[in-house]
Amino acid sequence: MKIAIIGAGHNGLVCGAYLAKSGFDVTIFEKRSQVGGLCVTEELFAGYKVSSVASYYGMLREEIAQELELTKYGLKPYLTDPIEIILLPNGKYVFTPREGGQAKTEVGNLSLEEKQGWQRFWADMGKAAQLIYPLYFVPSTTQADIVNLLDTNKLNNIARYIFRGSLFELLQEYISNQYLMAAAATCTPGFANKRGSVFGCIHHGTAKTKGEFGAWGFVKGGMGEITQSLSKSAQANEVKILTNKAIKAIKTTEAVNEIIFEDNTSTSFDYVVSNTDPFTLFQKLLPADSVSETILQEIEANKPLLSAGKIHFALNALPAFPLLTELKHNYSGVIVIAPSMQSVINDSDKVPFGNMPESLMLTMGFPSVADPTTAPNGKHLLTVDIHYLPSKINNRAWTKEDNEQLLKNTINRISEHSSNFTQCIEDTAVVSPYDLEKTYNLSGGSCWHMPMNVDNLFERRKFPGCEGYKTLFNNLYQCGASTYPGGNVTGANGRNCAHEIIKAANVATNKKVLVKG
Repeated sequence: MKIAIIGAGHNGLVCGAYLAKSGFDVTIFEKRSQVGGLCVTEELFAGYKVSSVASYYGMLREEIAQELELTKYGLKPYLTDPIEIILLPNGKYVFTPREGGQAKTEVGNLSLEEKQGWQRFWADMGKAAQLIYPLYFVPSTTQADIVNLLDTNKLNNIARYIFRGSLFELLQEYISNQYLMAAAATCTPGFANKRGSVFGCIHHGTAKTKGEFGAWGFVKGGMGEITQSLSKSAQANEVKILTNKAIKAIKTTEAVNEIIFEDNTSTSFDYVVSNTDPFTLFQKLLPADSVSETILQEIEANKPLLSAGKIHFALNALPAFPLLTELKHNYSGVIVIAPSMQSVINDSDKVPFGNMPESLMLTMGFPSVADPTTAPNGKHLLTVDIHYLPSKINNRAWTKEDNEQLLKNTINRISEHSSNFTQCIEDTAVVSPYDLEKTYNLSGGSCWHMPMNVDNLFERRKFPGCEGYKTLFNNLYQCGASTYPGGNVTGANGRNCAHEIIKAANVATNKKVLVKG
């Protein structure tokens, strides 16, 4: 059976590798000149290896790395020590070393009860993440299943708030210190005062690096090494990968799906899998009169209001952060600049409506400290994640001028903690919602495709009339971030989709197809 996969991002590559291992004839078509989607390493500055969009390793499922032999094909994840430091307002901070080091916290006077509450909160969240982790490979899981699972395992506080409350509300069951609240707010992809933020924190807690559960790390050579190793694994199983091959349209018939390319040539396949965002699939690739009004309304109702951004800095030296110097910090690991709890709340009321945040939340990493291959000799690379940005600015698309303002705001924010930061900058590259759409072909401007909120989690992460990864159209499937279990570089979406297609092919051909891995 012939299968086409549209988009060579990590989920498309994972899906193709599993299908090919099970005997299918798979071709992956990629619009850009390189594979990887948002998980790429690019030379944005001469001599630098920049993880352009996805920056941190950990969410890629260990099972996938093992089953597809990614280590054999060059994948080398690593951990840093310390883990992270969160720089809070007014000189406060939370410093977390790797195991064996001494954690340091400066957030004002804490009672013994509150210190224990903080530790208990993270212990409970870790337990919840371990319980949910296996279910990312069980697409039939519902929100009710999750609540029951948490209750059964005596995580009643988390069960109560995971879908009905916010991270800030849950935290109040453990602590009252607002600096600690602000620190915890950096661990969820949305706003910590909104519903869904509890799950967001748990979702990030399902990371696993080099066998250490809950651990985020980096990849030698940049995040593109993930998709390069996936590409090599897929090709070893005879997957054909064609770059610079843009798709113009998909025609569906009862038996096959026909792909029409930009040059108006076409090819038919038994199955087509879309790794694009749903806006591209349903509003651009499929015939306008073939998509139900219900799906179109659902798409419009769930267009992401929030996005995120990145800014990369080529540096002539490491900038001086007085607090890091005082703590004898080695600039490795994650460095977070966090707004106050109140700023998070304020921004939650303005950013979704098209306004820039009043106080940027930044997650920063200097990969060149632990991996010198990412920057020329004597130079350094700084990658800055900007946690939440409006997907549109006051109901209009992002522009290059907005990018320039975001760059200025980010430099000013970092300079609050490093007085010589601007002197170290040699070059910059902005990846905003503008670039996600123009360069990386995301029509919705969000790396999550669909929001990671309560209305789009577990059984609700699908479109009307669609079941699992199958669309309403015969033999047309989706495997991107809009499908279960959601965004981040997990690969679970691609693996699950492949297994669903294999089962469907068994039924269609009345023949047993081996599911390998």
